[in-house]
Amino acid sequence: MTSAPYALGVFRRRATPAPGRPAGYGAEFTGLVAGGLVRDISGLGTMNELLDHWDCAQSRLDELAATVPTTDPPRPRSGPGPRT
Repeated sequence: MTSAPYALGVFRRRATPAPGRPAGYGAEFTGLVAGGLVRDISGLGTMNELLDHWDCAQSRLDELAATVPTTDPPRPRSGPGPRT
């Protein structure tokens, strides 16, 4: 079986600026990067836990990567829509 290409990383959620805290410093999460998207896979464990149990984790990650769309989802247009 050929698995979809993917990568793993630790990411931070965007956070609303607050006094004493700049924007962009939210909670960390383990993410699976595939198809140009990052999917939160924190429920599977931390990066270290996944690497420590790689033989078990790899098959589950392969399955998850195969379910990620391979094209970017449509993005909202900026500016006015088409004229009719």
